[in-house]
Amino acid sequence: MRIVGSTILHRLGSASAVVMLVLGTAVAVQSPAQGVPPGGCAQSHYYQIDSSSHDIHAYNYLACDNGDVEALATNISRLEYLTPTTSRWTSVASGYGHVVYYCNGNGYNQYRVASFAPFINTCG
Repeated sequence: MRIVGSTILHRLGSASAVVMLVLGTAVAVQSPAQGVPPGGCAQSHYYQIDSSSHDIHAYNYLACDNGDVEALATNISRLEYLTPTTSRWTSVASGYGHVVYYCNGNGYNQYRVASFAPFINTCG
């Protein structure tokens, strides 16, 4: 499974432990603590591509030192070509916390998850 992500940590301790328990240890990249709400919270936002089915999973949570875990909005979009020179991003899965786009084919398509760079996946 390929994993891409970013974590914003304001204060280590129980917040990071909660993120690890809720989301596993799959967070790959850490960003500087920017825009983190007060109270020792950590945002964990990443995506995974299942290596056998090629389904795309997107995660976005906020975990705080006081034990609160909040599911945040996340979205998976696919680039659709309207004409050979015109394209647009169309949402294929959206929600809060954990969303999944279940593949229904094996064509090469370009996808993106929230603020991450677009990526190619063999998925209809």
